[in-house]
Amino acid sequence: MTVAVTVAVAGAGAEVGPMTDTNGPTLTARQYSLLDTTSKLVGLGLVAAGLDVGGATPTGFALAVAGAACATATVFISHE
Repeated sequence: MTVAVTVAVAGAGAEVGPMTDTNGPTLTARQYSLLDTTSKLVGLGLVAAGLDVGGATPTGFALAVAGAACATATVFISHE
């Protein structure tokens, strides 16, 4: 991922060159696609289990939250 950053110091702007995001692991497109699909299916299963147990119960709520976290986990992983 390439990002151009503008820095303002005491009212003066300085253009900084491209930065590369190296905060997270990098996967190939195929690996990312498989991981993304798997995490979404597991997340969906956890949410469904939470609703089956009872969405208003603490166990159901915990399963739903875990499912939502699992389904959105790939947002923080970069891919090529």
